[in-house]
Amino acid sequence: MAAAVADYRPARASAMKIKKSARALTLELEPTEDILASLRESGLRDGIFVVGFAAETQDLVPNALAKLHAKDLDLIVVNDVGRTDIAMNSDYNEVTVIDQTGVIDEIPRAPKHDVAAAILRDIHARFR
Repeated sequence: MAAAVADYRPARASAMKIKKSARALTLELEPTEDILASLRESGLRDGIFVVGFAAETQDLVPNALAKLHAKDLDLIVVNDVGRTDIAMNSDYNEVTVIDQTGVIDEIPRAPKHDVAAAILRDIHARFR
């Protein structure tokens, strides 16, 4: 599954443009639907190998493991989006791949297309 479009959305939409002023503006947000969780709950993923992705800034492996189990994923790929040398705004990435048994594969920093190929190899290895 690809990253969520957004985790939150504005709680209310304005019917008109909100004009700029000197006063501060407070925006109330509400959570969006969790597409990955809804897949599990709908039964649509039965018999399908599901890989999730987690963009984290701290406690990468514990947070990814929690997401893996909470959403009943077969595999999760986690990366550190807080770093400046990988992930966002970089042509490089570095990820950790975790499966339901806790097997972890560390894919070291490399061009993103190489990291993607390594993730695909990890997925393919689970079907042999």
